[in-house]
Amino acid sequence: MVIHIFNPEHDISLAVNLKRFTLPKAVANLKEMFAFLPMIWADEGDLVLVNDVDKAVTSCSNLLSMSAEGGERKLANVQFVTPEMLVDDELVARISGIDAWGMDAKLATGLLDINPHFASLLPSAEALSELRMTSARFWAANHLMDELLRLPHTVGKVKQFFDYDTLFRSLQSQRNYVVKAPWSSSGRGVRLLEPRWRPAKEAQEGGVEVEIHQENWVKNIIRSQGSIMMEPYLEGKIMDFGVELEAVSGEIKYCGLSIFKAENGAYLGNLLDSELHKRSLLAAHIRLETLDLVMEKLLALLKKHLPLWYNGPLGVDMMVLKDGEIAPMIELNLRRTMGHVAIDLYSRTGKRGWMRLNPSNACVDIINIK
Repeated sequence: MVIHIFNPEHDISLAVNLKRFTLPKAVANLKEMFAFLPMIWADEGDLVLVNDVDKAVTSCSNLLSMSAEGGERKLANVQFVTPEMLVDDELVARISGIDAWGMDAKLATGLLDINPHFASLLPSAEALSELRMTSARFWAANHLMDELLRLPHTVGKVKQFFDYDTLFRSLQSQRNYVVKAPWSSSGRGVRLLEPRWRPAKEAQEGGVEVEIHQENWVKNIIRSQGSIMMEPYLEGKIMDFGVELEAVSGEIKYCGLSIFKAENGAYLGNLLDSELHKRSLLAAHIRLETLDLVMEKLLALLKKHLPLWYNGPLGVDMMVLKDGEIAPMIELNLRRTMGHVAIDLYSRTGKRGWMRLNPSNACVDIINIK
């Protein structure tokens, strides 16, 4: 059996690069409330790690009820376990694998603290370090972006900067940019940069200027993470979507499309629907031939460049723009995504609608499509 772990702090862990640190309160609450989430994709008899079994059972009751509609239960029977229960060596000996939201040094250290027998199931320190570097935004820019942008009807450009002065000299006034930390989560490491023209005044020449708070933020990211990514702001967004994948023994498996809503980098919800219907929604704005070319090239590039030892889910966020263009590499997430969750939930329940996490009731809601 496999033990499943929801660790939404994964992206923060990559950025902090520490084995131990205190989670921000909002992230700690999210982790506590939705620890049950892996029951959506877990298999029969698997384990799901939670802090409170009773709370987990209550929180997933609506999922169990919709799964049982029609008389056939489609979500697997899983066993919720706590860290205290995993002290049992006999229980841990029966675990054949760890399926986390994302694997990182903090999670590995935490599992070893619970029971040292997890060591045989965890990646090496070298593999974890390589995973962190492969998860950085500059890895996708260096290994995937150029090839994808050679395809017709694709747009996007990104550059890595190691000092603020070089970045500043590349700016053009009256043109907005997006600056991104190499590692960050849920839009927290993404800012809009809005340079403007400063007119000549007395002895001072005119030139481009940036608000001091924006300049300081960029300098802080470079100081803390070594570099920063910058790309032109893309006008005319129509729709966010993603391509959800899984790496298995050196092969890249296509799992499905993800159509989601986000605002200012914050996740709002995912569409639960058939692959056919999701493709039809995209077809209203882009040529499906273009989409298929992008996905074919993406899978080939990932198979070529992704570390062979990595087995697990990954996803690429993309964007539909006006005039039928695709931005093919908004984000590479080398972990499970909410798009994977939506695909699995639709597959196992057949429910159509918009899936969202409801923190008020610590449950997953599905809002019917009108």
